[in-house]
Amino acid sequence: MSPKIDFTLGSLHFIFNEKSAFYFLNKIRSLNVHGEIEIETEALESLENILFQIFIIKEDDFIFYKNNSIKLWITEEMREYIDYKLSEFLSQGDFYPAEVGSFQRTNSKMLFTKIKMIDLYFIKEV
Repeated sequence: MSPKIDFTLGSLHFIFNEKSAFYFLNKIRSLNVHGEIEIETEALESLENILFQIFIIKEDDFIFYKNNSIKLWITEEMREYIDYKLSEFLSQGDFYPAEVGSFQRTNSKMLFTKIKMIDLYFIKEV
């Protein structure tokens, strides 16, 4: 069981229950440098299937999303932090703080070299 995803302006929310957190944690732990995992999940509002891919890279965290596809490039440090956040959720029952981090959106260079950032949150399903 994978987490549900909710898109909001400038942020992306992953919504977890205990089963989806355990599933996602196992996937994250299996990921090595230059590795990749794919998870099929769904959007919260539309129930559309979304292909979610995570890649480990050496530096900088990036995100790309369009239509029914999300790609997340994370460093080893971010992988460890996500592991920590999910482990804490499984032991304590909530995410606090909910923010995981800010990721540069790879397809959105703005005028005057402003870079669009997307905030990623882990949220407990209610």
